[in-house]
Amino acid sequence: MIAVVFLFLIFLPPAHSQERGTLLNKYETAELSGDIKEAVKYLDTIIMNNPSDGMAYAYRSFAYFKLFNNQKAKEDMLKALSFNPIVKDSLYIYGRIADSKKDYDKAIRLYHTAILFDKNFAEAYYRAGLTYGKKKDYKNAINSYNRSIEIDPKDEDKYYNRGNAYYRLNVIDSAVADYTKAIILKPEDSRPYYNRGYVNIEFRKYDSAITDLTKAIEIRPDMVIAYMYRGLAYGKTGDYENAFKDYDKAISIFDGNSFIYVNRGDTYFDMGKYTEAITDWEKAMNLNSTLQADMEKKIREAKEKIKE
Repeated sequence: MIAVVFLFLIFLPPAHSQERGTLLNKYETAELSGDIKEAVKYLDTIIMNNPSDGMAYAYRSFAYFKLFNNQKAKEDMLKALSFNPIVKDSLYIYGRIADSKKDYDKAIRLYHTAILFDKNFAEAYYRAGLTYGKKKDYKNAINSYNRSIEIDPKDEDKYYNRGNAYYRLNVIDSAVADYTKAIILKPEDSRPYYNRGYVNIEFRKYDSAITDLTKAIEIRPDMVIAYMYRGLAYGKTGDYENAFKDYDKAISIFDGNSFIYVNRGDTYFDMGKYTEAITDWEKAMNLNSTLQADMEKKIREAKEKIKE
């Protein structure tokens, strides 16, 4: 905590602080709208008011970089570093703060500005990847993870999160490969086992799914969703006894998860127990109103089966 406060103090200007804040807001507005030349003008004014404002030089360096003026970008980068040799760390911390406030565009700008000062700043690339993911910009997320992994290939979280981005883009083989790599690097983490198991269910590899989900449960015995999906996988293999044991276990841990009842209802339906399926789907609908249309469709289908 002390270090964070210290880094804040590094860039607090001795004067013009109110005007500086207004100018920074105008800079951000112009930068976000794509008017980079206008954004530079606001930074020029900040620097004119306080020629030792390292953060302003850092921002302007990034702006010049976007204008393809590499010489001026380099000059401002060196200026920023001359006022504060750990400017990249300050930018990174500000990026984390912006991200925590859900100001994702600002966070990404800060991470990339930090990277200008250190091309091998693996953590900044990684955090940029996470933030791109929150914006559902999975291609840029993957690009950021790729660079972070090139620099530091031994962090399982990077593979896990890149796997999630690949999954979102439906690049399934790459997603599974990344989950597998994450497992190799950190076999005590339940998350990649669960995600790989979930993907295996989607592709009807139920035995493989059961193996992965069992491992996830061994690591984290209270993992409700792992029991829920393992129950579904057991049901798809015809092992209804273990399927219902898993559904019951999931409900005993947390009975407010609507999808447990959806999946158990699906298993009842596969068994031809249509009345029980309807009961579970109605329960799911009561717990989660967003499921109403889907559950009503399932219930109509089950009622038609009862009539046959």
